[in-house]
Amino acid sequence: MENNNAPEYTDGENASEPVETSDVETTPPETPQEPAKKGKSSFFAPMTKKSGENRVKVPLWIMIMAILIAMTIVFQTTYVFLTDVYDRQLKELTLYAISANERTSQISEKLGESYSVMDQIAELFEKKYIYDVDYDELAEDILRYYVALTGDKYAQYYSAEDYQGLIADSEGNSVGIGTYVTYGYDDSGLDAYDRLLEGINIAYVMSGTPAEKAGVQVGDVIIAVDGQAITGMYYEDAIDLVKGEVGTTVVLTVERGESTVDIPVVRDNYSAQTVIYHTIEQDGHKIGYIRLIHFYGVTYNQFKEGVEALLADGCEGIIYDLRTNGGGFLDSVCNVLDYILPEGPIVKLVYSDQTSDVLRSNGKCLDKIPMVVLVDDGTASAAELFTATLKDYDYATVIGTKTYGKGCGQNFYALKNGGYIKFTSFLYTPPYSENYDGIGITPDIVVERYDEVKNRSLFYITADEDAQLKAAVENIMNKLK
Repeated sequence: MENNNAPEYTDGENASEPVETSDVETTPPETPQEPAKKGKSSFFAPMTKKSGENRVKVPLWIMIMAILIAMTIVFQTTYVFLTDVYDRQLKELTLYAISANERTSQISEKLGESYSVMDQIAELFEKKYIYDVDYDELAEDILRYYVALTGDKYAQYYSAEDYQGLIADSEGNSVGIGTYVTYGYDDSGLDAYDRLLEGINIAYVMSGTPAEKAGVQVGDVIIAVDGQAITGMYYEDAIDLVKGEVGTTVVLTVERGESTVDIPVVRDNYSAQTVIYHTIEQDGHKIGYIRLIHFYGVTYNQFKEGVEALLADGCEGIIYDLRTNGGGFLDSVCNVLDYILPEGPIVKLVYSDQTSDVLRSNGKCLDKIPMVVLVDDGTASAAELFTATLKDYDYATVIGTKTYGKGCGQNFYALKNGGYIKFTSFLYTPPYSENYDGIGITPDIVVERYDEVKNRSLFYITADEDAQLKAAVENIMNKLK
C-alpha cells in the first residue's frame, strides 16, 4: 500500500497525498528524524517481572560502539531520499571539515565519558531494577536514537529487516494489494495526533495488482481490516494492517456509496506504478500529461513507455507533473534525465572531503518539443533535480509554487549487526545553476492552487479545478502557435 500521507519517507508529499499499499513505505517518515518505532516501543520495552538467573547482562557501551564502527564500512548505495513534512533547515554540510584524526579524537573524548556512565546505568539496572529489561529492543532503540539525535534530519537507522524491505519497495518490487491511499480527500482526514477520523480512502488502483483483481475501486473507503475497525487508529498502524506476506488474504471492509462491502484480497508481488499518463486534447492539439509520483527502480521504464505512447498518439508537447513528488533514488532520476536531454552534465555531486563527481547524459535525447514541469512545496530532492536540470537546459517552463529545497543526498552504510544507517554525505548541484538546498526552486510562472482545493490530494482534483494544470496547458498552447 503506497502511503503518500506518511510523515517522512514518504517522501516530500502533502499530508493528504497517497501512499502505496506495499509492505514498506511509510514514505518515508518521512524533525530531526523521529526514530522508527516498532508498535509503541519506547527507549525501554514494556516492563515484565524480573526473571533472575536466566537474564544475560550486555553492557550498553558495546551496543553504542556499533554506530562508531559504521564509519569504516564502505558498502554504500547512493540515494537521494524523499522527504515531505520536515520544516527545519538542514545544518550546513561542512566541506572544510576537521581532519579525520581530529574528528576521531573528539569522538573518543566526547563519548568515552558517556560509555562509562552508560555502563554504570546498566549495572544499576542489573542490581536494583525490579523488572526485566528487553535488551534486544533497548539496543535497537539506542541505535535509532543515536542516529536521530545527530542533527541530520534525513539520517535514520534501519534494522536488517527494515533495510531489505526499504530497498525492495524503493526498487518498485512491492508486496501487498497495490493501491495508492490517503487518509481523506484533504487535511481534515486526521486529527491533531495523526489518528484516523474515518477511514482509508482508495485514491488509485494500480493496473494488474491484487486490488484490481479483487474489485477494489477508486473512492472506496476502508473502515475495517480483517474485522478490526480502524476508525481512531494511528494512520500508519492502519496501513500496516493491510500489508502482509505473499499468498495471505486480507479482508477489507469498505464503504462504497451507501453500501458496505467485504472484499477479500490475496496479497502478492507487483510493480509499483510510479508513472501515470494520459493525453489532453485542446483546440485540435494533443498534449501529453505525465505524473511522476516517485523515482524508483521501475520509474525509468515506465517513464519511457509513457513518453513513447504519448508521442505515438500525436502529442505535440508534454507536461511533467512533479507536484508532491518527494524524490527517490539518484540513479533513477538520472536515467530519466538521460532519456530526455542531449549530451552534457546532469548533476554534480560534492562530498565532505571536497571531492566531486559529475554525472552526464549521453548523446541520445528527445526532440525539443514544448515542455512544462509542474511543482509545489512537496516537490523535493530528486524531483527538484529533475526540475532544475530541465530548466538549466532550457527544455521546460516551470509552473506552480516554490519547491521544498532539498539539495543534499544520503548514503547507506552497513553495520556489524546487519543493520544500516543512512545520513547526509553529499550535496548535489544542477548542471549550470546553484545548489538549492534550504532554498527551493522558484517557478518561472508562479500559480497557486484554487483556494477550495488547496489542501486536497491531487488524485481528487479535476482538470477544471486545477489552476496549475490549466496554466501548463495554456503555456504549451502558446508555444504551439
